[in-house]
Amino acid sequence: MSRPHLFFITLEDLHRISGQTARYLRYLPYLRRYVDLTLVGREGELPEAFAPLFGGRVDLPLPPGAGVGRWIVHPLGPMRLAAIRRALGRLPSSSETVLYADSVLLAAMASPSPHRLVVTEVNGAMSEEFR
Repeated sequence: MSRPHLFFITLEDLHRISGQTARYLRYLPYLRRYVDLTLVGREGELPEAFAPLFGGRVDLPLPPGAGVGRWIVHPLGPMRLAAIRRALGRLPSSSETVLYADSVLLAAMASPSPHRLVVTEVNGAMSEEFR
């Protein structure tokens, strides 16, 4: 039997040291023991600490170094979000596939079909997650 495949979806800048990236470095090695991991995130090269954790990668149309909040509230924000939604809609959907989104917004964009299994990380108040 093959291992389940987990698509780890984040807009977090993995090059920037933050509480979120530190948490990822703590729990992703444990997830890697049980599932095959594919990163779905920003374009660009992965930092050395993250590279061995992911067997594959899908780039989202978010340039490296872009501040997500500013990038989305820009006048082109709706078109940019639509491009991310399209990219997430192309991810595979099967009984062996799980999509793991680190925000409610990404989870909503990644689950256009009721047949997709999406796990959402919520680690704060919902109003904070949407900010």
